[in-house]
Amino acid sequence: MEGDAFEWMITNEEIRDILLVLKCISPRKYEEIKEVVYGIRPNNYIKWHQVKDTIKKELDGTGIFIEASMRGKQRKPEELTPYLFIVFPLDKPSKAHCIVDKRGRQVHQPVGRRIMAGDKLIWEILNYNWIRDVTVLVARLSEAHNNKLKKDVFQAIEKLGEDQGVRLPRSLFFPSCP
Repeated sequence: MEGDAFEWMITNEEIRDILLVLKCISPRKYEEIKEVVYGIRPNNYIKWHQVKDTIKKELDGTGIFIEASMRGKQRKPEELTPYLFIVFPLDKPSKAHCIVDKRGRQVHQPVGRRIMAGDKLIWEILNYNWIRDVTVLVARLSEAHNNKLKKDVFQAIEKLGEDQGVRLPRSLFFPSCP
């Protein structure tokens, strides 16, 4: 149906996993993102009192949007807190995402299809800048988000590398790569 969309509230653990893969594939791109996040200062945080609605950024004409907004907390709806969602349109086919049913078959006609238990939405990240945009926007949500991102994402990745000397083979994520 027109306007159907899937909202995904990305977690720090999911960002960490995406950045860990990026670090293994392109350490230079990973370091660029890390440098931008560590360069964010308090005056770079979103000034929520000046924001009228939702902050939206489309990812390269794919119809996928990053949306940041103030919403009520789950347990205390009266307390507003910043949230970040990635919104995937389901009202038209996309080159950057698809639905896979519980049997692992790609749904070729997603328009108007109901999402069922066991279905998965697959996001194909076609441009590393999308990872940067999502990570930087999370870091700009608030000082608490910024600090948590540094601690739970970047420091965790560095600790993982130090403790175990982890270097994942590129072929694990990109079978055509050596």
